[in-house]
Amino acid sequence: SSSQIHDLTHEVRYTSRPAEIVRIDADGYVTPLREGNVELIADPARGRFAALGVHPHALAALRDSEVTAALDQLPGLRATHPARLVAVGEVGFAGGLAPVLASPERQARVFHWHAEVAVALGLPLVVHVLRAHEAALEALSRCTLPSPAGVIHSYSVSAERVERYARLGFYLSFAGAITRPRAKRPALAARAVAPERL
Repeated sequence: SSSQIHDLTHEVRYTSRPAEIVRIDADGYVTPLREGNVELIADPARGRFAALGVHPHALAALRDSEVTAALDQLPGLRATHPARLVAVGEVGFAGGLAPVLASPERQARVFHWHAEVAVALGLPLVVHVLRAHEAALEALSRCTLPSPAGVIHSYSVSAERVERYARLGFYLSFAGAITRPRAKRPALAARAVAPERL
């Protein structure tokens, strides 16, 4: 229903204290979209903020009307919680699990809808990309993005694509896996990112 967003994802970011980095994902695939969720997750006094969006892993189970109904709620939540709701996402592109994922074309269409909301609200995007970087880069280059565009989170592929994301206005984040001894590709990619883009 329009009062629900499926697989509502909360990306909580920090502003000044690295010890306060928190990530909370609501992976239940049906989460009531209520003001209480934003209040529960985001706490600006502690440097925690929320981003809301429809995750690409949820799309196969959703109709477009459900996605757009969920996105239609974001302007009201932003108006009610301007200090708490600071980004749109997690949205993006996932490949490799074709039977359980929406088509690449549908993922791109839904991303475009999220980007339109982000631009209208003046908010950055939190972007998920897994085994679909070429499709993601193509789709990102064809739509209007907010400024700053947002963050490609948990980046874990080669350094060659770093500059392409940066040219589109994105920052890159890296997950804890980068610290593993065998994580050579993400370590090389992290070195390729300009410090102001981390």
